[in-house]
Amino acid sequence: MTDRTITLHIPSELYEQVEKAAQASERAVENVLLDSISLFVNYPQTPQQLDTWVAQLGSYTDAQLWGVVYHRLSETDAFRLRELSDKNTAGTLTAQEQDELDNLIHLVDRDMLLRSEALLLLQQRGHDVEAYLKLKHSLQ
Repeated sequence: MTDRTITLHIPSELYEQVEKAAQASERAVENVLLDSISLFVNYPQTPQQLDTWVAQLGSYTDAQLWGVVYHRLSETDAFRLRELSDKNTAGTLTAQEQDELDNLIHLVDRDMLLRSEALLLLQQRGHDVEAYLKLKHSLQ
């Protein structure tokens, strides 16, 4: 795989957060940014990848952990999940749709596991995760 170079304009506030994370982890700003991008592009798909991610969460910066907390299904996947759930309730799912529904449920379960682990780590690091949980509860 060849490397590509891009120019990316980042708001000062965001750059300062990345810079603090880089200093705290004794890493280059570029590496923190690459890891953060990779975090969301390469979200785990298999049980083995999920196990690896859970094991590595402790090495993530606080900003990366909050990114995991706020990660959600794409709008397309969320819409399809609702659509298939409705068809399942009506008893009209095909076998192919059942497989698709099972896969989407797996993605939701994966996100919930990662979110829970990330929240636990953030709480252990002194962050107020109760505020997040209250906000999340009030939006439901």
